[in-house]
Amino acid sequence: MLLDEPFTGVDAAVRESIVAVLDDLKRAGMTVLASTHDLGLATRQFELVLLLNRHVVGYGPPSKS
Repeated sequence: MLLDEPFTGVDAAVRESIVAVLDDLKRAGMTVLASTHDLGLATRQFELVLLLNRHVVGYGPPSKS
């Protein structure tokens, strides 16, 4: 599944609902690609993160520190 900024313009309750659906899809074995500017959410929610700034700045599992 490809999602473009799925968390933009939604309140915290809707964001948590989207996160819950994404967790269910992950458990079902689905691959989810999502773009977001929310780096905090990306590091909490996704196993791998790709950072772009006209070229690849970083890729891999996010640091949890």
